[in-house]
Amino acid sequence: MRTINLTKEHRGGAQSTTFSGRPEGEAVREELKLDALDNSSEPVTITIPNDTTSFNPSFFLGLLFKSVKKMGTVDAFKKRFTFDFSNYTDAELLKYVEKDIEDSYRRCVNELNQKTGLD
Repeated sequence: MRTINLTKEHRGGAQSTTFSGRPEGEAVREELKLDALDNSSEPVTITIPNDTTSFNPSFFLGLLFKSVKKMGTVDAFKKRFTFDFSNYTDAELLKYVEKDIEDSYRRCVNELNQKTGLD
């Protein structure tokens, strides 16, 4: 199993509590060499700092959409890539981040189906 630990620096600095921006997600994807990881079948666990207040779909798409697309479906992606929130101690914060992740999956489905919301 491979663990990807996103850090406060990946959020744009230690003072930020938000992961945002598709270009920023793409830059982290490149830094972490996720394209190479897509070529294996190794399970992947993703952790984020426990003081994260938002994990915007734009960042998610930049970081992980290529992986979702390569796997073909969100369900296939979820079988291999999981988020580990066991480090969270604030249930309220966790609820917001989990909602962001679910919204990100919905956006992935839309992108896979080439729907932008403007259709």
